[in-house]
Amino acid sequence: MEATTGEILGYLIAAMNVDVEAYVLDELRDGSIVFEIEGADAGLLIGRRGETLRDLQFIVRMLVNRQLKQRANIIIDVERYQLRRTQKLHTIAESAARAASRGRARSLDPMTPEERRIVHIALSDNPEVVTESEGQGSERHVVVKPR
Repeated sequence: MEATTGEILGYLIAAMNVDVEAYVLDELRDGSIVFEIEGADAGLLIGRRGETLRDLQFIVRMLVNRQLKQRANIIIDVERYQLRRTQKLHTIAESAARAASRGRARSLDPMTPEERRIVHIALSDNPEVVTESEGQGSERHVVVKPR
């Protein structure tokens, strides 16, 4: 899986004509192999609010899944953007939990399904709050409420 993913990712990077390099991190994240991308044009691969990075990851996973005929557990990160975003979501979740534990429900900004999942998991063991997703489409967001 690692070699196939590396080939596909390398091909896409070359086709985009960006000055970056991809390599495999020694660590696993959530049981997935992590491909890290770094270089002068790395910001172009992140895009606005990580949209380009999410799309790149989706395309690579789809191509690897088709070629290997199995589900690919792959994470593509650009200069640790996804790792930093996850840490920031944990901070946002904890802040919302503190506000909710004082009796005030707190609605967070709209998020992707993956980001909402991170918030739900971050607060799942907190006995003082409960989380719910509300809204439709791109306006779907997490609400943190007191129990």
